[in-house]
Amino acid sequence: HHVADLSPDGYAYCGLIRAAGKASLLEEARLVFEEAKGVGICTPFLYNAYLDACARCVDLEEAVRVYREMQSEREVEVNLVTYNTLITCAARCKQPREAQQFHASMLELGIRPTERTYGALLTAAAGASVVNLEWVFSLVDDVARDKMPLNNYMLCSFLTACARAQPVPLARAFRVFDQCVAGGVKPNPNVYSALLSLCANARSASQALQVVDQMARQGSRVDSYSLSALLTACREGTESEAARALNVFVAFQHNARATVVCNAALDLCAKQGLPELALTVYKHVRQPDVITYNTMIAVCAQDRDADGAVGVFRDLTVAGVKPTERTFGAVIHAAARAGDHQLAQDFFQQMGSKGIKPTLFTFTELINALAKSGELAPALKVYREMQANGVNVSVVTYGALLEACVRANDADAAIDLYAEMWRLGVEPNDLCYNLLIRACSCSGRLDRIVDIMRRLGAGGGRIQHETYEAVVRALCRAQMPERALRVTSWMRSNNHVPTSTTMAALVEACCADGQVEWAFQTYKRMLEAGHAPQRSASNAVIGALLGAAQVDRALQVYDDILNHQPHQVADPTTLCLLVTHCSRGFQLTRAMQYYELLQNTYFRPKRASLGGSGRELRAAGWGLGTPLSNDSMGITTSAEGWASDADVMELGKMYGFLIEAHCRRTSLEDALQVFDDMKNHQHPPMKVQVTTLAFLESMCRRTPGFELRVYDVCAQMRIQQERQKDHKRSLHQSAKLCHHVLMRTDESEHHQPKETPARSLADGSSPWLFDGAREGHDTPNTDVLHSLSG
Repeated sequence: HHVADLSPDGYAYCGLIRAAGKASLLEEARLVFEEAKGVGICTPFLYNAYLDACARCVDLEEAVRVYREMQSEREVEVNLVTYNTLITCAARCKQPREAQQFHASMLELGIRPTERTYGALLTAAAGASVVNLEWVFSLVDDVARDKMPLNNYMLCSFLTACARAQPVPLARAFRVFDQCVAGGVKPNPNVYSALLSLCANARSASQALQVVDQMARQGSRVDSYSLSALLTACREGTESEAARALNVFVAFQHNARATVVCNAALDLCAKQGLPELALTVYKHVRQPDVITYNTMIAVCAQDRDADGAVGVFRDLTVAGVKPTERTFGAVIHAAARAGDHQLAQDFFQQMGSKGIKPTLFTFTELINALAKSGELAPALKVYREMQANGVNVSVVTYGALLEACVRANDADAAIDLYAEMWRLGVEPNDLCYNLLIRACSCSGRLDRIVDIMRRLGAGGGRIQHETYEAVVRALCRAQMPERALRVTSWMRSNNHVPTSTTMAALVEACCADGQVEWAFQTYKRMLEAGHAPQRSASNAVIGALLGAAQVDRALQVYDDILNHQPHQVADPTTLCLLVTHCSRGFQLTRAMQYYELLQNTYFRPKRASLGGSGRELRAAGWGLGTPLSNDSMGITTSAEGWASDADVMELGKMYGFLIEAHCRRTSLEDALQVFDDMKNHQHPPMKVQVTTLAFLESMCRRTPGFELRVYDVCAQMRIQQERQKDHKRSLHQSAKLCHHVLMRTDESEHHQPKETPARSLADGSSPWLFDGAREGHDTPNTDVLHSLSG
């Protein structure tokens, strides 16, 4: 102007102010604005140009000052451009209330809003820290009332506002979008990106995939923002929805390598548990940032791959990317998931050496790593260090500490931490209560369990399934089946089904307490819940039922075992009891079924097949099949596994009752076969009642063809008598302490009576019974035999 000897006019000043505003030079724009006013140029165009510069430089305070100045100037009239610029400035400064006030002022002046006005208002609503949905939808109604279509700018702002609202109005937003499309609006990529962000915040994978299908039909371009939003939306979706999203990711190779898209894909792989695909995506990232590395470390943590997490951290170091506190926390979390507390401690120390101050997150992850390894003392040390550094402890930290107490089986430490939580004003959550109950249950602190459960129930808390299980098992260990049943009933009322292990423990506790009916009903509930009968519980309930003379129920329980698990065999004591009670109840076919199973499974005698009842057994369909492998079952193959005297006595009673049952049915061949099985047990030797042997001897005398077996039976009588005499002699003999060596000697040590087991007469040989028979005693004392046979 000076060269051409011209003076600048209003247009020149307005252009210069706008140029300064676009260059973010607000001070220069202000100087030009003041110079223009100094030369007498005070027009609405000049003021609006300066307001535009304030909006571009995000200075709402200066814009409001100029607005007040315009209102005071008579020559300057506030118009539509003024309010549009002010609303835009308020939107850029994220001040929705000021935008609402400007909107109300222009309506009072009778200025009709335009599409730009509503677009700026919706942008202001979307930028609010707390979105006012009522205002957003009222603006949409105003647009419809003014008979203006929602253009792409307004629609994008509207969808962005809905996406940032809580809760997300997904259905209402889609209705508005569909109306716009039906009205002829063709959404651009920005609108679709905002729509996919809406689906992502609403965690609606199905809607997001429908939007992508609609984009494909309309030929709309899928940019990196849309692809990132799609992957984020499918993060909480099903496996098939995630697979579809990843297919879209692979299809758009031109956008798939953008860092923001790869980060979203890695996050989706981490959520869906796809470490191999995540590794493929990670290798194709062109410019990985710290978020990329942190997300990949999280993928390794999800896969419990601590070595992989360390490898990604090494890649970060080589690439020159500075790790953050979140990076170290992710590696420590991976170490915790892998159960490597030493690696977690090493990275925690490395974090301090790099000058990164630990936060609540890293302290908690380190405590979590120590807790999962059962390292209570180091976890408490980190907890004290955390307090010394002034870091406020959260309820999550206390949860990790209580888990350490559970794994270390230290109820006292858990109770102390619980008291400290209340003292510091940290209210325990449901997890803390549940962990505290489990710690007390494992340590047998039943006195505290009831109080804690009452407090949790009074506060409306939820008791976890594992907590119910721990309490029931603790009560069973304490032999309190009644309380355990009460807790189990409470558990079912809250839709928790006890596991088979807990039900088995409850059955065994009821049996041990003598509550046979409770044990039987609990056992039936266990089967009704679909649990397979456990061996220990089945044996316990069968023994309890037989002890209560409820033979039919005991047989029903054993039949249930065979129906559910045909290859499961009861323990020898249970089978012995079944044989005994079936023999006493004259259910000889069943008795022989269990007897055969006992012999084939635990003793495996090599003998000929039975006659009589044995034939009836096979005819009745009691096929035993191939004997089970004892090595695979972890059981003994001989009677040596019968450790207690009570078990040996039960086995002798079984043989006696079975022999008598066969004799009563005149099945002498089967009775003698059982008798031979009894004699084969030498470790420990079996013993039956003398009256049983006398009954068998009498049957052999009266039955043609079995007269020679009388000698075997009488020999067994003599052997049992000698054993009884030896036992009594050993009880009455005193042991002396030798003064030469520290050992006990028995005076009759070298005078033990010699026994010779009776030989089998199957070969028809002479029945020599004792060594004394060779000295002239050719036959047994007939007076003794007749007196014993009665």
